[in-house]
Amino acid sequence: MEDLKKDIYVCYSTRQFDYIYRVKSINYILTGFHVKTKQQFWAFKRDEALNNALASYK
Repeated sequence: MEDLKKDIYVCYSTRQFDYIYRVKSINYILTGFHVKTKQQFWAFKRDEALNNALASYK
């Protein structure tokens, strides 16, 4: 499971999603809903572009 966390970033924040997807133009690899909370999430492949976007996100 730890290896998966190194490769994939799961985002539950719609504001953060908008920043990553719309502002930084990084595509998500899948979307779904958390089983218990029913909150939508987006999964992104973790790479240098995503890490830079996360670092610059306020």
